Amino acid sequence: MSSYDDVAEWYDAVQRGGTIVQDAAMRADFTRLTCDRELICLPKKRFYDPYCMNVAFGPRRFSVGDGSVKERWPARFPAFGGGQGFTLIELLVVMSIITILAGMMLPSLSRAKEKARQTTCINNLRQIGIALKLYVDDQSSRFPPHIVRDPDELHLRNTTMTMGGYDPQPRLLDFFPSAKARPLYSYLTPSEVYRCPVDKGQRLAPLKLKPSNWSSIGCSYIYNAGRLATLEGGGFRQTPDDPARGMAEKSESWVPSPVQYIFMHEPPARLYATLTGPEWYQWHYSRGTTDLDDPTVARAQFYSPVLFVDGHSAVPNFSRSLMTDPYYPYEPTRDWIWYKSADGN
Repeated sequence: MSSYDDVAEWYDAVQRGGTIVQDAAMRADFTRLTCDRELICLPKKRFYDPYCMNVAFGPRRFSVGDGSVKERWPARFPAFGGGQGFTLIELLVVMSIITILAGMMLPSLSRAKEKARQTTCINNLRQIGIALKLYVDDQSSRFPPHIVRDPDELHLRNTTMTMGGYDPQPRLLDFFPSAKARPLYSYLTPSEVYRCPVDKGQRLAPLKLKPSNWSSIGCSYIYNAGRLATLEGGGFRQTPDDPARGMAEKSESWVPSPVQYIFMHEPPARLYATLTGPEWYQWHYSRGTTDLDDPTVARAQFYSPVLFVDGHSAVPNFSRSLMTDPYYPYEPTRDWIWYKSADGN
């Protein structure tokens, strides 16, 4: 069985279900031509040696009319010369390329994940904004107070950090109101809407709102009312209209520019006074420590989702205000306004 015609005859017989395959001499001759990872190629037909299954690699052999056998390497497997696999160098090169590509992709994936978290905060603030609007409409167009009294108690508690949400931890009940005493309780009951997904908490000595504001006091977002903390020797370049209360209990018409005036924000937007000194925070895009004692040496990542009085939300970066001029961080910009000056601007 050395001629091309004999092989073709054998192949056709097998395809028709013939018994020629039982011929021992023909089977031995066929095995000699096809084993050792060889592939028989016929016109417009291909078949594999039934006695040698590993035929994907190696040269293709075929018989020609004069009885000789020709070999040809398949063009589709040029990298596997001689039937051998990858060398160690080739594997190391491939692994290095994969590592480089992964390193290039991971930062992009991280940024995309952070954008998704910011979108969650924006949606949360929009819902809180709707609840605030309902509250203002029910209170003769006046904004919520910055202090409230729990039922059956005489002690006043600050609401700037707890406009809504769940009860604070028992150790903090003397500082923050219960859920039912908070201004938005009847308009937006406690839920995940009050939680920032990257809430890292505040050291805020002696309160220590850790591991997060959400787990400590039941709310991640802060009402822009009450007294704004400043550094000694700094403050405001213009005299505030009401430095003690800010927008608390003011009418809607009091706000100079609703599209710019900050209504709700997260802690990274400004500085805070504590018993151990001023503190700054970073939540979004934070790497490492999130409680800072000096903003001028921090990374420029003081991002904070913000709800404005007109109801829209955004995620400004407050780094320039906090790092460039930390003594006057509340001065108006084209994007936001923290306070109303005494002259009405």
